[in-house]
Amino acid sequence: MHPTLYLQASNHHIKENESSTNITDREKQILHLIAYEHSSKEIAQKLFLSYETINSHRKNMMIKLGVRNTAG
Repeated sequence: MHPTLYLQASNHHIKENESSTNITDREKQILHLIAYEHSSKEIAQKLFLSYETINSHRKNMMIKLGVRNTAG
């Protein structure tokens, strides 16, 4: 799926379940970069954050969205 379509679908899913997911603006920003196939290291560099912080955000999003891996 094209990243733009994925983001539209995920934003729709997030809005539907916003009370249970509470995806933050930073997490949405990271999700956007993941959809465009950036690695955690690249995302960290772009956002001036540590690699560990990006991985924490990724783990939190996976829990909030109920997926088992990044592909989910």
